[in-house]
Amino acid sequence: MRILPIIWREKTTTGRVITYCHLIDEKKNILSSGFSIQMPKDNFSRRKGREVAIDRATKNLVMLNKILPKVKIERREKDFITL
Repeated sequence: MRILPIIWREKTTTGRVITYCHLIDEKKNILSSGFSIQMPKDNFSRRKGREVAIDRATKNLVMLNKILPKVKIERREKDFITL
């Protein structure tokens, strides 16, 4: 079973940046979600926001599905969406 991340970002009116991540399967079912919030005072990094969101989604997936102790996430550059 292949699991792909779908990632996007939103900026809030207060200057925060929220990075969301959905882990989906081949049939486009959402298996797990994760997010990260970066404040204006943080040293903003898109890469770090993506990593945190993917890590949280992966941890949620493993906690929810004990049958998938090791999840291999296939990353492709076209999966990253910026809004």
